[in-house]
Amino acid sequence: MMAEKENMIEAMRRSRIESILGNPPRGVLISGVFRRLLCIFAVLFSYTYFAFQLIPNTDCVKGQCEVITNPTLAQIWLLIAYGIFATLSFLAPPIMIVSFFLLRRSMRRITSLPDEFLDEREIANRDWAFRTGYLVVRRIGFGVAAALAILSVIGFYPGPGWANGKSHSVLFVEHLNVYIVSLVSNNAVTFFARLIALLTYVAYSFPWILLAWRESKVEQPAPIEPAQPISASTPERVNLARNYFVKVSVFLAVLIVGVAIQFLGVLLPSLGTWLIFSPALFYLIFAWAGYGVYVYIWASRNSLKFLKQQKILRDSSTEAKLAWIFFVLTQALGMALVATFVAIATLAQKHTNVDWLGLIFGIAFSMIPAQALSFIFIGFIQKSQRAD
Repeated sequence: MMAEKENMIEAMRRSRIESILGNPPRGVLISGVFRRLLCIFAVLFSYTYFAFQLIPNTDCVKGQCEVITNPTLAQIWLLIAYGIFATLSFLAPPIMIVSFFLLRRSMRRITSLPDEFLDEREIANRDWAFRTGYLVVRRIGFGVAAALAILSVIGFYPGPGWANGKSHSVLFVEHLNVYIVSLVSNNAVTFFARLIALLTYVAYSFPWILLAWRESKVEQPAPIEPAQPISASTPERVNLARNYFVKVSVFLAVLIVGVAIQFLGVLLPSLGTWLIFSPALFYLIFAWAGYGVYVYIWASRNSLKFLKQQKILRDSSTEAKLAWIFFVLTQALGMALVATFVAIATLAQKHTNVDWLGLIFGIAFSMIPAQALSFIFIGFIQKSQRAD
C-alpha cells in the first residue's frame, strides 16, 4: 500500500514537471520590463489600498456631510483628489490579484521545478527571495507588535490621584486611540477583514516580487536538462483539451457560485443585503469577465497553433475538419461580440428597444459550446496521436 502511494505521488510529480517543461512562460511573461511593471503595480497598489484604509471615517466620509454650496478652490481640488484616490483604491484589489497571478505564472519555472532543472543563479535567487520575504514579513510583524507594546506602556495613566496631570505621551496615545476608533467606527469587521487580507497578500506576494525583480535583470535562459531526463516533453504533447476544460470549469464554477450567492441573498433576506450588493460582488464580476477573456484568448491562440501544425502534417481527418469549423465559428462569434460592444457605444441611445445585455450574454454563452466542441475534436486528434 505504501509503495502504491509513493508511486502515485511520484507519477503526479513527474506529470507536473512535464507540464511545466512543456508549457513554460513565454513572450511578454519573461520580459524584464513586464516583470518590473508587475512588481511596481503590486507594490504601488498595495500601498494605495493600505493608505486609503487609514482615512478616518468622519461624518463626511460616511455620506453625512453638509452640502457645500460655494466651495473654495482648495475644497474643489481636495474633493477631486479624494475621488481619484477612492477610485484607485477600488481598483487596487483586482489589479493586485492579477499582478500576483501573472508574477506566479512568470516565475513558475523557477519556483516549481526541482534544482536539477535550474542553474546556480536561479537556485540562489529563488532561495534568497523566499528567505528574505519570510524574514521581512516576520520582522514587520515583530515591529508592529513591539510598537503597540511601547504605546500601551507610554500611554498608561493610573488616574488623577496618582500623577500630576497627563504627560504628553499619554495625551498622544489618547489622540491615537480616537483616530483608531474613527477607522473602525463605520464597520470594524470590514476594516479588519481588509487589513488582514492585505497582510496575507503581502506575505504571499512579497517573495515573488523580490524574485521577479531580480530575475528581470537577466535574460531567461533555456531550461537545463537533468542528468536523467523524465521524458521528452514538448508543447505539442501538452493535453490542450484537458487544460481547456479545466479553465472552463473554473469559469463556470465562479458563475455558479455567484448566482448561488445571489439566490441565497434573495431567499434569506435576514442575512443582510451584503449578499446581493457589495463591493465583493463587483470584484467577482470583473474577475469572472476578465478570466473569461483570458480563457478565450488562450484557447484561440493554442487551438490555432495546433490546427496549423495539423495542416502542415496534412491531417485531413474528420476530427481536424470539424475542429477547424468550430474554431472559425468561435472566432466569428468573438468578432460579433466586439461589434456588439461597438454598437452599444454608438447606437444604444437611438435603439433603446434592443435588449443589448441579452444579446451580449447570448453571443458570449454561444461561444463556450462552439469552442468546447473545437477542443473536443482536438482532444480526439491528440488521443489518436498518443496511441500511434
